[in-house]
Amino acid sequence: MMAGRKAFAQTPAPVATTFAAPVALAGKNVVFTGALKVNRMSAAVMASKAGATVGTALTPSTNFLVCGEGAGAKLAKAQAMGVPAITEAQFTAACM
Repeated sequence: MMAGRKAFAQTPAPVATTFAAPVALAGKNVVFTGALKVNRMSAAVMASKAGATVGTALTPSTNFLVCGEGAGAKLAKAQAMGVPAITEAQFTAACM
């Protein structure tokens, strides 16, 4: 160690929880969490029209977790499982 420099442990960079690029929903499994701006039924219809299948719980086959305001335990579980999380705005854009 060089004199005058403090030693510190390197911490890994945080894993991104959202995609910057557009998301394609066709053939994907999605789960919703948090308070969405639209009701869950409307969100499920939007997802179905975009070709996605909607689930209520995270499973190994879940492709995306759509996060509204106040996403909590389900988001933490998705991160632990390696399931990508997207914002409601990204979900809405993917349904257009």
